[in-house]
Amino acid sequence: MYKCPSCSANLKFNIRKQLLCCEHCDTSIDPYDVMDGNIAEESAYFETTVFTCSECGGRIINEDTTVATFCSYCGSSMVLEGSISKEKSPEYIIPFSKNMSDCKRAYEKMMKKAIFAPSELKDKEYIEKFRGIYMPYWVYSFKKNGPITVRGERSRRSGDYIITKNYDLNCEVDSEYNGVTFDGSASFADSLSSAIAPFSIDKAK
Repeated sequence: MYKCPSCSANLKFNIRKQLLCCEHCDTSIDPYDVMDGNIAEESAYFETTVFTCSECGGRIINEDTTVATFCSYCGSSMVLEGSISKEKSPEYIIPFSKNMSDCKRAYEKMMKKAIFAPSELKDKEYIEKFRGIYMPYWVYSFKKNGPITVRGERSRRSGDYIITKNYDLNCEVDSEYNGVTFDGSASFADSLSSAIAPFSIDKAK
């Protein structure tokens, strides 16, 4: 956490302002201004405290020494087995564009249509546990110039049978791909990470 230069309280990132703000003296600072004066040496790794959830095995990364009150992945209140670990620092992040109120409204609107959803999912105490989580992704850029072979198939039904023809498609490719993303989290199912795609990495900072 970064300290407020006016009162030394912790600065928190304000999603709407896209600034670091102090809740005590209303000071607002550009994140880059704070970082420039605090970064002594750029490193590809950072030391952090890792907590492992006993319910789902999710890894909660926290720079503080306090134990998390609940698991961000499954909602369990038991987060145990803290250990010091070196984690790879992200090169870029896409700042949150939605705040807690936006998430609550969207969730409550969705739950009104979920007739058979368990009642605890509609409990206000459950909704108050919402937390924003940064999802890690690998981003690839590459070029391809040369021959490729793609395996394909085509099926059709004939009476009680499905006839499938397999074939190879051979062609020459001269292309460049930029910003191809791949889920880098082992704690989330691929179906969850794909649900937030596509997203624009042009907003990465």
